[in-house]
Amino acid sequence: MIVVDHGSGRIVWSGEGRKKETVEKFFAALGPERAEPLTHVSADGAGWIGDVVAEHAPRAVRCLDAFHAVGWITDALDEVRRAVRNQLRGGKGGVGHPVEDPLDGEGRAQDPQASARTAQHPRDSGLSNARVEATNTHLRVLTRRAYGYASPDALIAIADLTRGGLCPPLPGR
Repeated sequence: MIVVDHGSGRIVWSGEGRKKETVEKFFAALGPERAEPLTHVSADGAGWIGDVVAEHAPRAVRCLDAFHAVGWITDALDEVRRAVRNQLRGGKGGVGHPVEDPLDGEGRAQDPQASARTAQHPRDSGLSNARVEATNTHLRVLTRRAYGYASPDALIAIADLTRGGLCPPLPGR
């Protein structure tokens, strides 16, 4: 997992694993004094990321890229479509089996993905996922180059060197 500074495009933190504990490690390294003033966090649609962000940076708005937002909308539409189809076919919701109305009182699809309610598109906040996506593409190339390494530590070190803005002093320079 990587954390990228939206302003510079640099990697500011990286850790092994795509799980809740990894995000917890980031916030532990960041500390509450630096986490509290965060105003925006851009991440994919994983609910466990939102849970950790809400706990450690409650003021931060979660920004989603269009890919994940469209995915959630498509999932919600599929649920409504299945419910209506089942009702019309006489399956669940057929005679004697009422189905819950898939629409809310105002004609909108009920929200089956709870974390979508607290997210906004990065464009709404003035943020762009372009630098993060560029970093992801670069990391995929680095991952191919790092194939065969014994641990992810080598990949993390290469990523920090190439995308973290590190410039260690070299002998003779």
